[in-house]
Amino acid sequence: MITLFARLFIADRKNYESQDVRTAYGVIAGVVGILLNFFLFVMKLIVGLLSGALSIVSDAFNNLSDAFSDIVSITGFRVSTRKADEEHPFGHGRAEYVSGLIVGLVVMMIGFELMNTSVSRIRHPQEPAVDLITFAVLIVSIAVKFYMFFANRSLGKKIKSVTLSAVALDSISDVITTSVVLLSAALYYSWNINIDGWAGLAVSLFIIIQGLKSVRDAVSPLLGNPPDPEQIAKIRDTVAEYRNRGVLGVHDIVVHDYGPGKAMVTCHVEMPGAMTLSEVHTVVDTIERRLLGEYGLDAVIHMDPVEEDDPYTKDMKERIGRFAYDLKKNVTVHDIQVAVGKNGHHDIDFDVDVPYSEKMADEDIVRLFKAFVAGVDSNCHCRIRVDRG
Repeated sequence: MITLFARLFIADRKNYESQDVRTAYGVIAGVVGILLNFFLFVMKLIVGLLSGALSIVSDAFNNLSDAFSDIVSITGFRVSTRKADEEHPFGHGRAEYVSGLIVGLVVMMIGFELMNTSVSRIRHPQEPAVDLITFAVLIVSIAVKFYMFFANRSLGKKIKSVTLSAVALDSISDVITTSVVLLSAALYYSWNINIDGWAGLAVSLFIIIQGLKSVRDAVSPLLGNPPDPEQIAKIRDTVAEYRNRGVLGVHDIVVHDYGPGKAMVTCHVEMPGAMTLSEVHTVVDTIERRLLGEYGLDAVIHMDPVEEDDPYTKDMKERIGRFAYDLKKNVTVHDIQVAVGKNGHHDIDFDVDVPYSEKMADEDIVRLFKAFVAGVDSNCHCRIRVDRG
């Protein structure tokens, strides 16, 4: 259904990098979700009320919450396309994450309310009236949710949407919850075993868990996710293509996510200290335009000068690099700068890259490196910065 609507209403439907195409897909997926979820809600609510099965009523409101989630998702997609303004100079792309957060909180509220009702039904059981129509409705619901799972998961990957991925996860959870309700109905229909209240409780727990997952998935990019390794590799490879114009290396790559399709990147590029500022600016400016044109990344590049011909600097770089490797194989150093002080001593600055998994404290790392440098040259003063990443 989503594919059909896309063919009818999206002209450039395979251009998944386009913000307009992403928004169109998001709106279509949301509209389809609203229609299907409201259809399931009405069917289950009628059957649940007629049969007196709380588990089916609970599952119906689960579908209603999904319809509400789709409305919020559409709003998020629409708001995220708004242009930058004075109050939001980096655009409104993170509105998609905020919509996911709202959806998660609402779903959790519904889950807790249904949990309360289910506990009451467990304490005061009622006999449901289950028939073949009940089974038909539940089986249709499972089939519809399977379709929504595969459709939203596929589309979410294509347009890289956190919201649609969350909808897909919610759909497969609905398959599980409806299957529990179906099992409850089958037990009562075949053997007169009444677990309706317990099935309703199970459904409510699934709903709460799904809400928690949606909140987690929405909060994570708002707080700041680590950059995509594939994206970092593309940035490194692009910068490395300019080695013939002086680029010696790149480090400290940081990607700032302002929502799908809107990101900024900062990085440090090593270049020969003998190059003029004008020459460096030309190369850096070219790289920045390339990153924006090919990957949609607004780039800000800091240049680190490297003295290639100074014997002392070259020797210290090799020694410090070997020490870092011997200390921890996942620890590296970069941006080593050496200057001669007024009294003839050397001032040396460098950064130490340490992964978050390394338990050694920053202070201990600095102390070890300073002790090593002092052992090589007691007339050398160090300034060391530890970068975790």
